[in-house]
Amino acid sequence: MKNNKQKRIIFFYHFYRIITIILIISLLATVYAYNKKECTINKKVVKVTNVVNDNTVFLGDSITDFYNVNRYFNEYNIVNSGISGNTTKDILNDLDNRVYRYNPSKVVLLIGINNFLYNDDSVDTVVSDIEDITKKINKKIPNCKIYVESIYPINSDWKDKHNSNVPEIDEIKPKIIETNNRLKKICKDNNYEYLDIFKLLRTDEDLLDSDYTDDGLHPNDQAYIIISNYLKAILFEKSE
Repeated sequence: MKNNKQKRIIFFYHFYRIITIILIISLLATVYAYNKKECTINKKVVKVTNVVNDNTVFLGDSITDFYNVNRYFNEYNIVNSGISGNTTKDILNDLDNRVYRYNPSKVVLLIGINNFLYNDDSVDTVVSDIEDITKKINKKIPNCKIYVESIYPINSDWKDKHNSNVPEIDEIKPKIIETNNRLKKICKDNNYEYLDIFKLLRTDEDLLDSDYTDDGLHPNDQAYIIISNYLKAILFEKSE
């Protein structure tokens, strides 16, 4: 009996010893795997954060699309990512193609007027979409500096002479002004830079000055010169 008891003791001793060794090995393997994963994640974060191309993406609708950035910024690396007819949702759903593939150091966003002209969207919708666009860019490219332009003023020529289906100017103007005020606050709260082009092009009645447009909506050459001088001073000369 004593002999069998000793055998059982020896058996359980070795059994628990093996179990202990297995548990230690499993624990070490788990710690190793975790540390390796952390290293991998950290490497990815560093790669995305630090590798930023020295270029500026102008992102927007037809006002950007028609903007001859190479003419006005020929000494800088500029990408024109404007598409005529775009709304906030168009950009929000196409950031990979419109922004991320360029991995820019700066993004200049101008969008929203088509939401008011053709979709009858609310100010809340436009502001929320623009905020989402900027947050997504900031998350994907953390070192990218984000600039948000005010929505430009318009005048009644666009409806009277070019597109009678859009809302009256008295409906559009308050939306533009309210949106710009809210965009200014978003920029302040998130360390973006707000670019107040509206004040450069407006009349005393907060309409687009007829000297700066040929159709009531899009800037003409004279306006683009004013806009470019303003942007160049902020985007490039200010940081030099």
